[in-house]
Amino acid sequence: MAQESSAGKKRNGEDGVVELRPPVRIESTASIQAGQEALGRGAWEEARSALEQALRADDSPEVLFGLGEALWWLGEILELARCWERAYVAFRRLPDPVGAANVALQLTFLYQDNLGNHAAVAGWAAHAARLIDEFDLEPMRGWVFLTRACGSQDPG
Repeated sequence: MAQESSAGKKRNGEDGVVELRPPVRIESTASIQAGQEALGRGAWEEARSALEQALRADDSPEVLFGLGEALWWLGEILELARCWERAYVAFRRLPDPVGAANVALQLTFLYQDNLGNHAAVAGWAAHAARLIDEFDLEPMRGWVFLTRACGSQDPG
């Protein structure tokens, strides 16, 4: 029977095999849960505080994305953009193409509606479109069309 040691090792007693894995960070897990609960209640400062604490131990894309959401509601748009850009990179490294495409689409809307940066809009839309093509994420394709339509200078 496998047992968990305090060093984050899984030991199989009979054959002596040791499988290393990262130790569980209970503090960051509690902070992540507290941050998610605060987001759900609309307690933006509380969510920010909890997710920033979690981020010190766990820079997962989910934590970065959640922190970005709290920052949006607090009106800290530039910091939000940095969080979501880091989340995009983290999703790509996993690899999680759905998560990365979602963040790219969110960044497209953010740069378009909040920052008016048309070059960034085009770049993030291209990132999303490339992921959708590469990984056959057809259900997400409509979002790319929407971002392009919203950014169009054609009033008709």
